[in-house]
Parts: sequence; structure tokens; C-alpha cells
Amino acid sequence: MELSEEWERHAREWLAWTQPEHQDGFWTTTGPMLRSLLPPPEGVALDVGCGEGRGGRLLIEAGHRVVGVDTSPTLVRAARDGAPPEPVAIASAAALPVRSASVPLVLASMSLLDIEPLDAAIAEIARVLQPRGVLCAAILHPFLSALDPDELEDGSLSLRWRYLDHQPYADRYERDGLAMTFTSVHRPLSTYLSLLFAAGFVLTQLLEAGTGPFPWCLGLRAELQRPPGVHA
Repeated sequence: MELSEEWERHAREWLAWTQPEHQDGFWTTTGPMLRSLLPPPEGVALDVGCGEGRGGRLLIEAGHRVVGVDTSPTLVRAARDGAPPEPVAIASAAALPVRSASVPLVLASMSLLDIEPLDAAIAEIARVLQPRGVLCAAILHPFLSALDPDELEDGSLSLRWRYLDHQPYADRYERDGLAMTFTSVHRPLSTYLSLLFAAGFVLTQLLEAGTGPFPWCLGLRAELQRPPGVHA
């Protein structure tokens, strides 16, 4: 299962799913969480896995200048045509078309769980960030992605695989007459943090949010303390 191909295949569904009137979790939880993690505007921010551009528009509303990257041609066109438009390039997070140490901020809004190989993407994010640059990211809470969604609908908590396993998955949901297939990879929190630490990041903030009995969204802010490949 190639994640980038799956997201392009379901891009039209995603564009309908993400309209503000449907009030999915970005508008109520992910967006406000990311907004609280952002540093003051400085230079040009990079929106990695920008999708149709709503994370980039959040940055623009906060006063940042933004450039996005995504692998889906359909979503890239939507970001470019958005209001306001976001400058976007078609590119993999594992091979960013950006100069080393050139951006002060990287945003990854619900995109890291959709990226393979993640270690290469984290290394690339570290490469393009300036010293003391900041990564602000939100992911589906790993506790939630380990649970069986069918059982969860019935109010039961049942693991569909071991929490510590890495497991690709495709979950299909319906809401307001819409349907969307989410194709991602379950990874434990330790995987994300270990890759960040290995790339020279220090975690400075970690947030959990959700209106149910347990959080469904996890946000983090990490600061690049040393260039990639430089050991303390």
C-alpha cells in the first residue's frame, strides 16, 4: 500500500470532507492546538504534507509567510486555488526541495502518520530548519490508531494490533452524507520521539486533546538543537 498513491486516489473525497461547514476535528481541535504551539512569525514557514492547504491558511492567519509541499497533484491544485492561496510544490517529505538551514518553522498538520519512510522525512525536516528552528506537528493519537474502530463505535475499547507494532491501515468513515478513507501508519509515540531526538530535536511542548473519554489528537512542538549528523 503506497500511502501517497492512496491519498491521491481519495483526494476528491478529502476535499469534500474538509469543508468548514462539516466541522471535522481540524476546526474544533487540531487547528486550535497547532495555533497554540506556533512561534511568532519569522521568515518563510514550510507546510509539510500540506494537503488542500488548511494548515497553511492557519499559518497565514497567524501572520506567517508559507510554502507547502505535498505528493498529491489534486490536493496541491486545491491549495494553490484556496482562499488565500498557498504556494505549493509537488514533492516528497523525504526529499524536500528546500535549501538546508533555510526555514525557521515547519508545520506538519496530521501528515507525519501518512508519510513513509518517516525517518527520512524527519531527517529532511531537520536539514531544512535553521538552528533553533521549530517543528510544530499534530498526529492522530497513537492510542486511538491502535484501537479497533468498529468496536470503538459501539463504545468498547479493543486493540486491533499490538500498540508497539508499526502497522499500515485504511479506515473508512461516513459523516454528513460524505465518506472518506484514511490511509495511514500506526506507530507508537516512542517511534516519533526517538526519530526526533536522533535528528537533533528537543521536545519543548506536548499536548493531548479530544472531547471523548480519551484524547484523539496529539500535538507537539520540538526545537532543533543541533544540525543533523552533529553529535553532542
